[in-house]
Amino acid sequence: VVCVHPEIDMIYVMDGSGSVGKKNFENMKDFIQELNERFTIGTNDVRVAIQEYSYSDHYVYAVQLGEGNINGNIDDLNGVVSNMPYLNGGTYTGEALKRARTVVSLKRI
Repeated sequence: VVCVHPEIDMIYVMDGSGSVGKKNFENMKDFIQELNERFTIGTNDVRVAIQEYSYSDHYVYAVQLGEGNINGNIDDLNGVVSNMPYLNGGTYTGEALKRARTVVSLKRI
């Protein structure tokens, strides 16, 4: 089943802290890749951002909203997800959500 919802902005906020564990982190990546398959990814369709967080000063933005190198190419997007490293640090969920808010506030042109 493919979800047809044009012009949606989604951000995945992934917990890369030590309490998650590498196996569960890999499960999160698999889930995201499966979910991505259900959307039409592109500048005028669903825009995706992926943020991994761990300790307070380390955030990985694997993909920014509307980033050109994955525009419409689900294989490229899922390749980025597949290659995300597990950070294995502390948990700073509040800071991660604050940073995610700045990404989501990026308006469509």
